[in-house]
Amino acid sequence: MATSYNNLGALLSQLGNTDKALDYWNRSVVIKVKMLVGDNHPDLAGSYHNIGILYEEQGDLDKTLEYYNKSLNIRLRELKLLVAHTTV
Repeated sequence: MATSYNNLGALLSQLGNTDKALDYWNRSVVIKVKMLVGDNHPDLAGSYHNIGILYEEQGDLDKTLEYYNKSLNIRLRELKLLVAHTTV
């Protein structure tokens, strides 16, 4: 269901319905956080990035930075784990 909400958010964003897109992306995040046990799972990085793009398009740069950083931090954490596993 989280993937469906994410896809609907993307479509609505492309159609210019940013408020509804944000609603669906947030629904996707809530489901992912509950199902994946926490807000640092790699699957959340894409959702946070999408939300950041939407806020950037709306001109809300503080929110843009917040969501881009959430996405980046998850991806950096995963990269560190990947590097640690390959160098052992």
